[in-house]
Amino acid sequence: MQSGNTTNVNKKPKVSGGRAATHKDVSHILDSDDEIIFTMKREGIKDAAIVERLIEEGRTKYEAKSIATRFSRIEKKIEEHEEQIMEEEFSDFHEEEVRVCGLVIELNHLC
Repeated sequence: MQSGNTTNVNKKPKVSGGRAATHKDVSHILDSDDEIIFTMKREGIKDAAIVERLIEEGRTKYEAKSIATRFSRIEKKIEEHEEQIMEEEFSDFHEEEVRVCGLVIELNHLC
């Protein structure tokens, strides 16, 4: 006989409106929820209005105070990614510059 107080671990937490917020890593590649948060925050829309839109669309139900934190984390990841790209481009430029300088030195020795 089964105990009456067993818990189904596969059940999603019940929330009114939207999906329950769960841990979700932040990346420079935004999912649709993060795209809405990022776009609306950049437009200066208040956190409560963002929460309302997410709920209306059946998306993740964040607390209003979580929106600003998530937005900051998204911004940070995007900045880190852009810095990485710039460093890689600078490195590529530098390597080309060194190669060209080497060719100039070789040409000078030939003359």
